[in-house]
Amino acid sequence: MELKPRIIAIAGLFILSGSILAAGERLSYLAKTATPAFVPEIIPDIPEEQEPQPVEPAPLSLTYPPQEPQRAQPAALPGEPSNEAPGNWKLTLLYQPVISSLTEIRADGHRILLDGIAPLDAAEQCGESGRRWPCGRFAVTAFRHFVRGRAIRCAVPQQPLPETITTQCFIGKHDLAAWLVTNGWADAVNEETYGAMAQAAIENQRGRHAPPPG
Repeated sequence: MELKPRIIAIAGLFILSGSILAAGERLSYLAKTATPAFVPEIIPDIPEEQEPQPVEPAPLSLTYPPQEPQRAQPAALPGEPSNEAPGNWKLTLLYQPVISSLTEIRADGHRILLDGIAPLDAAEQCGESGRRWPCGRFAVTAFRHFVRGRAIRCAVPQQPLPETITTQCFIGKHDLAAWLVTNGWADAVNEETYGAMAQAAIENQRGRHAPPPG
């Protein structure tokens, strides 16, 4: 009677073991054939590309850099050349000047009018009506005596020009224009340089301001 229950128990164990083995094989098969679960890929957010915005140009500055103050050129003193002549003009000795009138001096191919003055014309008459005298001719004669054929130093271009040039001339340190104004044979155009000389000539009755000769 005791043998039968044991047989039944052993048989149950075999059945249970078989079930376990069958279940294990079933799980292994399902693991191999099962479709893997979908895992969404995490993609970082990328900002949308934006069209480049036009860049407004910076407003132009109306402020200019400070400039050096311009220095005033001092007025030419008697006996010194003016700075108004072109830069390539140089003080040059001119020989055997010909003085046919006070409005034109000829030397070494140059035709020169003295700068800063209004000299008398050779045909000019001075004095009151009835007592006129040829002051223009007297002026030319006096100027010739002063120059006496000596070389004059003038600011001139390297090559003579076809037209008359206006410039300054000297004998030694004597400004020829200043000599004419001082002696009353020319009026001052450049008042700053020659104005006082012209006034002195009037006050002292020199040249054209003198009474008629004789």
